[in-house]
Amino acid sequence: MKVFKLLIDLEDETGLTFNALVDRPAHNKSLLAFDKEHKRELHFNDSKRMISGVAISSNQLIYRFDENLGDYYVYFEPKEVEKMVLKMSRQQLLSSVNLMHDSKKVVKGITFIEGYFVTDTKRPPNDTENVQNGSYVMTYCRRDETLYNEIKGGRYVGFSVEGIFDQIPVKIKSNNKNQNKMSKGKKSLFGIVFGKDQKKFAEATTTDGVVISYEGDLEVGTAVFITDDEGNQVSAPEGSHTLEDGRTIEVDANGIVTEVMEVEEEVMPEDVTLSEVVDVLKTLNENFENYKKETESKFEKLAEAKVPGKKKFERTGEKTWKDLVKESK
Repeated sequence: MKVFKLLIDLEDETGLTFNALVDRPAHNKSLLAFDKEHKRELHFNDSKRMISGVAISSNQLIYRFDENLGDYYVYFEPKEVEKMVLKMSRQQLLSSVNLMHDSKKVVKGITFIEGYFVTDTKRPPNDTENVQNGSYVMTYCRRDETLYNEIKGGRYVGFSVEGIFDQIPVKIKSNNKNQNKMSKGKKSLFGIVFGKDQKKFAEATTTDGVVISYEGDLEVGTAVFITDDEGNQVSAPEGSHTLEDGRTIEVDANGIVTEVMEVEEEVMPEDVTLSEVVDVLKTLNENFENYKKETESKFEKLAEAKVPGKKKFERTGEKTWKDLVKESK
């Protein structure tokens, strides 16, 4: 699993732009848009025509594909989300919105009203999507009634971001002996205490050697995570994951378990006593002896049977039929 951390610098061209269209530079910076991944539910205030939703998800693995890299994942750390929002504010880009990442479809008449970082105490409305702390929620006001109704009607289902980022490869905690282990001093996620609730996370390992962690029981609705080389907790990637104990879990785009397929139990034979084994062997031996006697009897009857030509052998002094039978034995 190739994973990259996306970073920006407050003093260069990296950051969120919404309208940026540039070639991919050679210094490992990427222009990325996230319109198809991890869409979040939008929330509305009809009286003020306000639209709210998660715009930037922290610690959320997002699938990407590149001709050079192949399949890989990227994510934002909370501190990078803060830097992105700060830079957008400095550049007065918070109200810069387009449709479907099309630079020719810049939305006019939309105004950024407010935003906040997700914390333990400040969550998005109807939070059922495992939104991680450090994610950023944005609220816009749209004066145009037509587009507002289109958005509310489901034509556009979530906010998205695009921008230029530094891609830094990271290692994921693994129990695979063939993979590099975490450097000394890095904490195992098992037993880490989070916040005032003193939550402890259990661990399981996939057949690929990736360590996943979760709180409570591994069941439908449980949020599952992986850990990067710095001990950061990142939502597990979407898809099917087979564990070393044989179970398979299905994880959605928000790192939530949607299905757990248990190991099929093997049907083991019942315990057999020694006396039962002896009885079976005796029965087999008796059957064999009976078969042997029946076979010998059939051969004896065949040898004594009268067949054409028997007397001819006796008159001519040649070998008799009985002699031939004896020789055949």
